Amino acid sequence: MIETLKSEILQLLRDSGEPANNADSFTFTRLGEGRGFSSLLWNLQIGNRIYAVKITDTVSRVEEIAKMVSLKGEQKADFARLFGEQHNRELQVYEWLKYRGVHNIPQFYAGSKCHDGKPGIIIMESLADSESTLRSDEGLTLNTVLDIVYIICEYQAAYNFPDYATVDLIPKDLFFEMASPTYKKCVEKVAEKGWMREEWKSALLSWCELSELKRIQTTGEDGDPALTLAHCDLWANNLIFGRSKEGVVHLKSIIDWQCAAIGHALLDVSSVVGINMDGEERRKHEGTIISQYVEEITEKCAFTHVKSLFSIDLKQAQILYRRGLKFAAIQLSLTLGTHCKDETQERVLTGRLKAILEDIVE
Repeated sequence: MIETLKSEILQLLRDSGEPANNADSFTFTRLGEGRGFSSLLWNLQIGNRIYAVKITDTVSRVEEIAKMVSLKGEQKADFARLFGEQHNRELQVYEWLKYRGVHNIPQFYAGSKCHDGKPGIIIMESLADSESTLRSDEGLTLNTVLDIVYIICEYQAAYNFPDYATVDLIPKDLFFEMASPTYKKCVEKVAEKGWMREEWKSALLSWCELSELKRIQTTGEDGDPALTLAHCDLWANNLIFGRSKEGVVHLKSIIDWQCAAIGHALLDVSSVVGINMDGEERRKHEGTIISQYVEEITEKCAFTHVKSLFSIDLKQAQILYRRGLKFAAIQLSLTLGTHCKDETQERVLTGRLKAILEDIVE
């Protein structure tokens, strides 16, 4: 597929100021077979320069998926629209993040939208050679989580800066409509394992309702801080890590912004902590993490003179964090119901989900 888009990719790179003139040296390979449901990722080399290219073909990709999961006419149309929206939303975010100069995001070079069946393209820096993956039984440490919280505060403060246009993201209504029944099926599948209490299952299913998905993520309530930019999908595959010689994991970049939304301030913090920290570690450190978030976002907002637009106190943060753990529980259920790689990962993620349910189901 990428070969048919060669001339467009080269032109996009040239327009962005990249020296992409040697078309004869254009080579590409698939990047990460485990990544890219709606879009396919490629490593592209032109001369001595290497890029990551994400291509969303709403026609061929939907046909491939239709063969795997038996999609029918209307379903295929919905998936094509969903994939196009997700690509175009991610392109919006990368363009805006580049404009605002947010760190620890892949360098964005250029891109094109999906429209009328035409594939969309996003060209970024390639991080494949320096990437380190987490083991199936490995959770994030407090220090790594605090590094991620720092970046969350950075893009939230950038979103609330009053002298720049905010990013007007494509709404996620279709995503919520299509995700709700999928989430419910995953909860039912996880419940079949036999460990889940009936009240936990009932709570999880209620959180998967369309109205509740929106309330948990993107609909503010009285007394809430202002909504802000949220990634909404901060599980380990969307966090690019490096690892020191001593084995210490550190954040290199946050990728895959296709599910981004204007949402609750603690949504991403709750996701990172709930999905990626083991239960006992989360319980031990979540107070420190929430306090650090409040301190960091307050400092950044004061520095950028946006305190009048966004402010949050510790009590508000604790309420939103607890609400956001519901979303983390849904995401864990989705992975356990569809994407588990092995028994070790299933055991670890089950433990994290069980710990969340123990803590937040009344």
